[in-house]
Order: sequence, then C-alpha cells, then structure tokens
Amino acid sequence: MIAIVVHAVGRVSGRALFHPLLVVMAVASFVALTAFGVPFPLVVPAAAVLGWLLRGLVGVAPSGHGAAGDVPPPLISDDTLHREGPSTRRALTIPGVGLVLWFTPVAVAALLFSRDSVFVDRGLFFSGAAVVTFGGAYAVLSYVAQQAVRVYGWLAPGEMVRGLALAETTPGPLIMVVQFVAFVGAYRQPGSLDPWVAAVLASLLVTWVTFVPCFLFIFPGGAVRRAPPAATSTSAPH
Repeated sequence: MIAIVVHAVGRVSGRALFHPLLVVMAVASFVALTAFGVPFPLVVPAAAVLGWLLRGLVGVAPSGHGAAGDVPPPLISDDTLHREGPSTRRALTIPGVGLVLWFTPVAVAALLFSRDSVFVDRGLFFSGAAVVTFGGAYAVLSYVAQQAVRVYGWLAPGEMVRGLALAETTPGPLIMVVQFVAFVGAYRQPGSLDPWVAAVLASLLVTWVTFVPCFLFIFPGGAVRRAPPAATSTSAPH
C-alpha cells in the first residue's frame, strides 16, 4: 500500500508541480503544516490565493508534461461538449438549492436533538472538511484524524488507523473513512438514542454533508449544450 501511495504521489507531483514557484508553494505548505502547526483549512485558501496571484508567471501545465502526459486525448473534446456557458439564472439557482439541500439535515438535527448534539457537531465539522478536501482523501485525512482524536475525542489513535485500513479495502472512495469516524463517535456518544440508531444516523448525515458540496461546486459552472433544432425533411415519408 505504501508503494502504491508513493507511486501515486510521484505521478501527481510530476503533473502538478511543473514550475519552480509551485514547488516552493508545496514545500512552504508542508512546512507550515508540520513545523508551525498551521490549520489545514487555512493552508488551502492561502495556497489558492497565492496561485491566483502568480497565475501570470506560472501559466498552465504544458501538454504532455509529467508522467500523466501519455494519456490519450478524449474521444469527444471539451470544445465539442461545451457549446454554451451557464446562464445567470442557473448560476444563482443551483447554489441556492444546493446550500438548502446541504444544510437542511443539519438544521433538522439541531431542532430535534439540540445544537450541542453529536449530529450537529459532526455535520458542521465534516461540512467544513468537505470544502477543503482538494487533492483527495490523503490531503485531508491527517486533519480529520487530528480533530477527531485530539480535539473531539471521538476515536482513539489506533481506531483511526483501523478505519483507514478498512476504507482502503473497500471499492469506494477513501474519503468514506469519515463515515467510520461518525459511526464510532456517535455510537459512544448516542445521547438519548440507542447507540446503533445514533451511529447509523450520524454516518448517513456525515456522508451527505461530505458529498453534496462536490455537486454544488461543479454544477453552477457547468456549460449547457442545447440540442440543435431538428431539420425539417421535405421528402415524402416512405
């Protein structure tokens, strides 16, 4: 497993760190996290802002750069698929509906079980974690483990490692380890509910708030392709 992770990191870094400034940003982010204890949610937006400011110097990755450059081109190009940009109505409607869908379960849990319940705590924490999970599960699991073990006390250190191993053995995405964290934590702090009921509800809630933001980020900016009008045939039907 370690060899696979190292190989994947090498491929990703070879594709993403194509400019010396990007290498400096990566090293600075690592030092900020490990040496100075800067919270992970602060490093991600700081790197995003810095990357935006330096976009003129860095540019974009050249075609064929890195180990992933030998990937064949798509069968249908983006220019063919994306004919029209999103309308203003679409850009406003989808985020509004998405935010309601995202936080309604958390609000319902607050009404049913109080603001200090285990469901609200997990819903809000993993909603925030979902916003900064750019880079895949490995980029955020250390932050989740630190908060779940040291801050909230939902899990013991060894249990987080076992949950990660369990997630690795499943065919789903590795980020599903957050469901394990929610399940075990709610089982131990069920409140007035049966431990098994609380664990299942917490795991479902955490799964919801983890994945809904993915659609909320993608759909508003997605281009819309409208089908061309059907051609009118002048030939007689057979």
